[in-house]
Amino acid sequence: MSGLLSKEKFMEMILMLDKDGDGTVDKEEFRGAWALTKADELSAVTRSAEGKVTAVDMDEFNGKFGAEYDALWAKVDADNDGNLTAEELAKFYGFTWAEVSGNAAEMSDDQILETLKLQAALESVSAKPAAAADGPSAAPIRDPRDPTIKSVTGKLDGPQESAEPEVAFLQALQANEVADVREAVTMKLVNVRCEEMASGEMPLHKLARGDGKRPTTEEWNDKDNEARYEQHKKLFVDLLNLTKEQCEKGEAGADHFKTDVNHRDKKGKSPLAIAIEFNRRKIIMPLIKAGADPMLTNDQGWNILHSAVNADDVQLVKEIVACVASPARMKVLVEQTDKQGRTPLHIAAYKCNEEGGVVEYLISLVPKAVASKADAAGNTAGDLATKGGRRRSRDLIEAHAQQNAQ
Repeated sequence: MSGLLSKEKFMEMILMLDKDGDGTVDKEEFRGAWALTKADELSAVTRSAEGKVTAVDMDEFNGKFGAEYDALWAKVDADNDGNLTAEELAKFYGFTWAEVSGNAAEMSDDQILETLKLQAALESVSAKPAAAADGPSAAPIRDPRDPTIKSVTGKLDGPQESAEPEVAFLQALQANEVADVREAVTMKLVNVRCEEMASGEMPLHKLARGDGKRPTTEEWNDKDNEARYEQHKKLFVDLLNLTKEQCEKGEAGADHFKTDVNHRDKKGKSPLAIAIEFNRRKIIMPLIKAGADPMLTNDQGWNILHSAVNADDVQLVKEIVACVASPARMKVLVEQTDKQGRTPLHIAAYKCNEEGGVVEYLISLVPKAVASKADAAGNTAGDLATKGGRRRSRDLIEAHAQQNAQ
């Protein structure tokens, strides 16, 4: 279970704890979240239709656990400044913060369980933030449905009663059964213009995700992995070509190929967005050449540059810049804000490893005023770097903002 915890997870919890959006987490905000973890010991509890705890009676909580909470807050707010940081929260639960990715090895089983319990409580009550006034309009959760795409219903995990080849194909993609997928694509055994209705994903989405693991920079640089990445690229290009062929020969027509390539799932993600999210560098250019639109955003307002910096791989970010190859489009991607009013620089400042070079490279792309732009909660990228304990990133961002201001 300790593998579920990382610096990033604690940073995400801090963002969820900041209920009033002022950029800080105070004693009362943490009280509300910690109270949810005591729901089993309280009588007045509100639950969702799924049974998740969404609220407790705070009067009952304070009467029963008020003194215990005051003592806990004194410990968790280690510097006694009245505000909780991700590092303080992590250390309170026994997580080692000093290493690059952090280390949960020293956490006891009880500490791990308590941390996961708090995380689950936060996720059960976290609502999607409102769109920032100057942010992009949200992408539709679904694009208008193409009636020539075959619908596949039901869940793909577990045994299937259906004998339809599309079901078996999507199931093989879901389980990353590469040999079965390769055979179906190479032998042209299946209609690849199909869609899993539960997720809205087509085969291109699922193959773009691959095994669901995001390669690190070190893994990309490891020559032992090169053949595997090339094989994935070849299979993906074969799937692209088969999709195009079936569009041209079927009732859909050639024009529908570009629609398939840009098909967005129920989270507003195109195959290109998923490829970038999972750091599949080698299939980005084939998708662009096939007509993938690099300017699409998902239902949270993230564009491909938001997703690229979130993967924390500077080479991936450079690949995006090379693929877009348009100063005007690149300016839009750099300046575009998501539903929380955050540019890609905000995301990089909060999440990216300082030694990886993402922030430093992104700053070279940022035009005047973007470096000092505040998000919907009033946080600049420098502020978020500070909250994440990334002082070097903060200094780089603030120095760049000051230069632009002169």
